Amino acid sequence: MANSGVTASITLAKAALESGWAGSELSSKHLNFFGIKTHRAATGYEGGGVNMDTTEYKGGKRITIVSEFRKYETAEDSFADHSQFLIDNKRYKSLFDLDPLDYKGWARGLQDAKYATDPKYAQKLINIIDGRKMYEFDKIGLDLKKKIPTKKKKTHHLCVNSGDRIIIDISRSNT
Repeated sequence: MANSGVTASITLAKAALESGWAGSELSSKHLNFFGIKTHRAATGYEGGGVNMDTTEYKGGKRITIVSEFRKYETAEDSFADHSQFLIDNKRYKSLFDLDPLDYKGWARGLQDAKYATDPKYAQKLINIIDGRKMYEFDKIGLDLKKKIPTKKKKTHHLCVNSGDRIIIDISRSNT
C-alpha cells in the first residue's frame, strides 16, 4: 500500500478469496493468489501461464470455463504483479482517487470495473475484511506511506532553435 497505493485490506482479502485462503491449486502450485489471467492479447503479458477451470457468471448464471492464468516464481511476484495490474489497467484508475481507508469503496469499485464476474464479489471482500479486521492494515499502510520520502527528480531545461541538432549521451549516469 505504501508503494503502490493499492489498499492493503483489499489486497489481503482478494488474495484470501481468490486463492481459497491459499488452498487452491492455482495458488499452491503456481503462486497466483489473485486469479489474474494472462490476457496476452490485451496486456502483452509474456510470462508463464497455466490453463485451469474457473467459475464465471454470465447472465446471472454460474458456469465453469477454462482460462489461462498467470503463474509466478514467488508469492512476492504475485502480490507485486497484482498491484501493477491494477495500476496499469485504466478501468481501475478511479479506485486510486478514493480515500485510502475506503476499502468498501474499493470493493465496490472493483466489482463495477468487472474485476470479477461474481455478483457478490464486493460483499464477499467486505465480509472478509470486516470479519478479520483487515482494515487495520490500511492504517498501518497509510502511516508507512507518509514516512516514505518522495524522490525528487532532477530536471534539465534546454532551449533549442528550429534546425538545431541535439545529441544525448545516455551512457553517462548522474548518480
